[in-house]
Amino acid sequence: MDAQQNTGGGSSRWELTIDPDRLDPWQVPAVADDLAYLQRDVRDVDGLAPEGASVEGGLADTLQGAATTIRAVLAIAPVPLALVVVAGVIAALQLARLLGGSRVVESVLLRARGLSPRAARRAAITELTLTAAVGAFIGWALGALAVAATTAALTGSADGLVAAASASLRATWIIPVAAAAILGPAAGVAAHRASEAGDPSQAVATRGFATAVSTGLLTLAAALFVWQLRGLEEGTGGAWTLVVTAVAPALALGAAALIVLTVFPHVAAALAALAAARPRLLPSLPARTIARNAGAFGAVVALVALAAGGAALAGASTASWAQAGDASAALSAGADARADLGAPRVTAAQVDGVARSDGVRSAAAGFAVDATAGDAGLQLQALPAAAIAEVIAPGVADTRALAAALESGPVGVPLAASATTLEATYDIAATGDGDVFQGWGPDGMQPIYGPPPPPEVGALTAQAWLLDARGTPSGVDLQLTSDRTGPRTARLTARGELPTGAAPWTLLGVSVGFADSPGSQPYSATPIALAADEPIAWPSTDPIALSAAEPTAVSAFAPVPSELPAVVTAPFAHLLGLEDGDVLTARLAGSSRTVTLAVAGVLPSVPGTAAAHAVLVALDPLSLALFAEGVPLAADQVWANGPDAVAALRAAVPGASIVTADAAVEARVALGAVWWVAAGAGAVLAAVATIAAAIASTRSRATEVFVLRALGVTPAAQARTRAAELIVVTLTAIGAGLALGTVVAWLTVPALTRAAVPGVAAMFADGITLGAGPALVLLAVLGVAVAAASVIVSRIMAGQARAGRVREAL
Repeated sequence: MDAQQNTGGGSSRWELTIDPDRLDPWQVPAVADDLAYLQRDVRDVDGLAPEGASVEGGLADTLQGAATTIRAVLAIAPVPLALVVVAGVIAALQLARLLGGSRVVESVLLRARGLSPRAARRAAITELTLTAAVGAFIGWALGALAVAATTAALTGSADGLVAAASASLRATWIIPVAAAAILGPAAGVAAHRASEAGDPSQAVATRGFATAVSTGLLTLAAALFVWQLRGLEEGTGGAWTLVVTAVAPALALGAAALIVLTVFPHVAAALAALAAARPRLLPSLPARTIARNAGAFGAVVALVALAAGGAALAGASTASWAQAGDASAALSAGADARADLGAPRVTAAQVDGVARSDGVRSAAAGFAVDATAGDAGLQLQALPAAAIAEVIAPGVADTRALAAALESGPVGVPLAASATTLEATYDIAATGDGDVFQGWGPDGMQPIYGPPPPPEVGALTAQAWLLDARGTPSGVDLQLTSDRTGPRTARLTARGELPTGAAPWTLLGVSVGFADSPGSQPYSATPIALAADEPIAWPSTDPIALSAAEPTAVSAFAPVPSELPAVVTAPFAHLLGLEDGDVLTARLAGSSRTVTLAVAGVLPSVPGTAAAHAVLVALDPLSLALFAEGVPLAADQVWANGPDAVAALRAAVPGASIVTADAAVEARVALGAVWWVAAGAGAVLAAVATIAAAIASTRSRATEVFVLRALGVTPAAQARTRAAELIVVTLTAIGAGLALGTVVAWLTVPALTRAAVPGVAAMFADGITLGAGPALVLLAVLGVAVAAASVIVSRIMAGQARAGRVREAL
């Protein structure tokens, strides 16, 4: 924080900047929340003049945008990472099982030579632990290099390449250690058991019950976590939320993969029975082979189903996130663009200038302030009633319903379109009877002897408050002149020029009174005449008392509403139990001002804010109600619609923070990249499993090559049947995985999005948007894998056929 040069008048300035070397990214949400309330908190300092502090600049909004992205990453990023972990574990175990199954003969020979089962298990664990360690540490190093390269690309400098790689290695060293220590022994045990199981087709029956029980338990656990996830409130944080959001989708997809693995042998048997009705090589032989060797295809089925489910979840997540993020950003902006000045100083000239700019369809002033209703915090948003249907961006809200709900009567007297000046005349009289009193004289506040005279003109102030044709509130300080008309009376004339803005203007009211206390002497102000190029009738010509308790006389030119129609958000209505017609009092932050609101409607959201607890009122009656209390309101926002709205706002209100509906792009890109990485990793693991399973199955079925060749089936035809087997198994697993993955997405994506995207709960409900991108990538990767596996299998079978001999399976 750096002190700036004082501007005089007892004011001081400080400039706050972020130290990038000390800021922890995870602290950004807390810093952003503190800055958002900085102006309100500073105004509570003892000895500060009322409304004596203001905050300028876009640091708070910039950090709020960054905080939104970080909150989203915290809520969503663990999900695809957890899916990668689950896919990696399943891939390791299934591939280990394939490895063990290919070593059945070797296992039997070693046991015949005296190797004990314990020694065989220890050897398998040692072998796969070392393999897992090598793979984990290579991947760890490559990941650190990728992080360093990404950092260098983003910063445009290679200076920190080594430092970034070193920091990444130090922060993540536990990952390869854990992978080697946990995954290696588990894979070793799986490989040892598979090598001891004998024929994989026979092992299916022995493992069927255990697989069914494991599937049931995992499905039950997944259902529990999904139930917890769907119960999370919008914006919920904390460690438990992090655990639930990460674990629920991963467990659900893991359970889906096991369900597919459990059901696959029965589906294969049914398809084989149907294929038997057509005694031809295709499809009869592949169908019967798949049914007999369903266990051998377990790795392909499980990993492809998991990858397909992950692709469905990734597609739904990215597409739904984009839709919800766009909706939330549009809701928060309210219009195509909104300028936030951070202080109530928007002028009618600025709004009119924006509205008249090329490429701008409409513009209006807005007002936003934090408030409290009882113990509940809320965001109060106000827009001119006539501008609601024009300035709110299409699709953000039902503008007709809003305009109808907030419709109110006249708030003032319309002035002539040609009016340029306003002149008000009062008779000011001293009404006290004392001979000695404290009152205003030539030397200011002083003892007065004799009959009390009228106050000096320098002790008085007058102001008119108006709305221009676009509904922008504007104040006019009136210049005063005074002519003495008697010992106790004077004729006071207040005159001022109308500000620049859109004509015709509407006069809300005129006030006259003492700039400070009138002392102990009471006075009265009697309205006499009023004109704005044309005469205007006062609402009342009765004298208005001025005293120390009421130093200002306010004349409002329309009935002051006792209650303001207000539209509240559904979550806020639910919190306070509000219904149409209910009344509540809101206290505006940073002041003692209160407004009484009457609920005129409950809508899912309020434009201009993503807050769940928000209220929208018409700016016109709000301006009248606050002016009647002696606290005029000025707008602090400018809303604009049109292709060039941002440029027009930057030109009209330089230095203001510009909010647009594009604010969700950063978070969408960040989370989309993570989902794509997870989907790609799943596709690669499934491809590796497909190729490995094809190779293992081909080598274990060498006998079939000679038997079928003896029956007249050429090696090329056999290779086609093997390719058909692989295609059928892969497509079946993909279809089942996509179907179950879509179900998982329907159950989890809405809750994940509500936990990450502010203001999205009401509009997102329980629907999802499906995205085909990750599924298409999966199909492409597996298509290449199946083609490669078919070529490899064809070459292996050709070699087996040329060998001319076969070793009998033991």
